[in-house]
Amino acid sequence: MTYDFKPVYRVGDPMNVPVAAPALLETRFPKLSYDQRAEVIRQTALPSGFPLDQSGDEGSWQRVNLAAAFAADVSVDSSGNVMVK
Repeated sequence: MTYDFKPVYRVGDPMNVPVAAPALLETRFPKLSYDQRAEVIRQTALPSGFPLDQSGDEGSWQRVNLAAAFAADVSVDSSGNVMVK
């Protein structure tokens, strides 16, 4: 999804999941909470810094990797922490 471009912005920024993004995973992970689905998106997101990456208060839609999120093998521990394999 990066078209082999090199990063042009700061690399290593945390993923700011857009508020509406976890709803996209409701059908794939119906038993996960909103916050857990947001964590799946966070863990499968593209790295920061690529062209069009505009991380801000509204989230970074450019980093959402929906294909990776849908294909993720997700487990939840007894404390509710999400692990993506």
